[in-house]
Amino acid sequence: MENIKITSEEDPREIMNSKITNLLTSGVHCDVTFLLKDEKGKFSKIKAHKLILSAASEVFETMFYGEVVKNNGVKQEDQVEIKDISALIFQMLLNFIYGKKIEFPSFQTLVEFYGAAHIYICMDAMNFASEAMLKTLSFWNALPFFETAVLYDLSYLKGICIEVFTQETSNILKSSEFLFVSPDIVNFIFKLKNKILDSELDLVYALERYIHVNMKFDTQIEEKVQPAINSIDFSALPTDEIVRTSLLTTEAKKDLIDGNINNDLSKVVPSISIRKMARKVHAVYSENYCALCPIQRNHSPWDCYHNSEWAEKILEIYEKYNHTFVMDYKFNDLKGIYELYREYCNFNENLY
Repeated sequence: MENIKITSEEDPREIMNSKITNLLTSGVHCDVTFLLKDEKGKFSKIKAHKLILSAASEVFETMFYGEVVKNNGVKQEDQVEIKDISALIFQMLLNFIYGKKIEFPSFQTLVEFYGAAHIYICMDAMNFASEAMLKTLSFWNALPFFETAVLYDLSYLKGICIEVFTQETSNILKSSEFLFVSPDIVNFIFKLKNKILDSELDLVYALERYIHVNMKFDTQIEEKVQPAINSIDFSALPTDEIVRTSLLTTEAKKDLIDGNINNDLSKVVPSISIRKMARKVHAVYSENYCALCPIQRNHSPWDCYHNSEWAEKILEIYEKYNHTFVMDYKFNDLKGIYELYREYCNFNENLY
């Protein structure tokens, strides 16, 4: 018997999707009502179908048909108040689940939509939103998308955002979004290698603006972005900009302009002096040669146990950070490392 081919002018899947979409609009056969509060505190109601929601979301499935409901005789929720998502975003999530076309009026809405999909473990919606972020990624939305990638561990999106950071560094720093990211992300961007900048002044101006805006809300903001300050090469600035910048103290400016670091460590000020100390220390501790050992020298001073007292001191500081990027170290710890560096130089006079 030959197979009978039946064709249709319309895709049956599209017909079914259209009918499911109409269920949300018409409210026919709905068995759950969601209460949502808008920005003015007024409640609105959205009716939906438990079975359709459960098919799209693990959270809804547990809420309506989970083991607690089955085994304990708990009544299925017929009315649910939504407190963790705005009315607009929740409506968009339901529209997506029911197959309605959705559009994001802003990148912030897209970020919030992904967050809502994550809360309700709606995988299709999460994939849709992450793909939308990748398609629309540019310098003006890379920062909030990067924060989303970090928060939800989206490694691919995070990697693409980092590429944008390095290629569009100047534009990223000039964007209004930069002023509202966390200090950790500021430090991360400033420490990136191969940044494309118009000049080192891009970093200076951006950080001055960031500190000025955020100082109103966090009096410790300058201390929190100290790693970013330390990563700036102030020696590349014109003299008038060194004098003008608020990122350096008067002493640090004098040290920089004179090309002289004060040898009295108790008076060294965080910023440019720390940067110079760190460069000296890092150059010695990162090489695979140890002046402390009489015979076996093919290892870093960090790993030297020839002098047990030295090893204990260096290990005590190292274990606070678990890395040897000394420009991230706090001032007192860097000072301690520098004193050990001076001891180390006594073994190898050529280091001075």
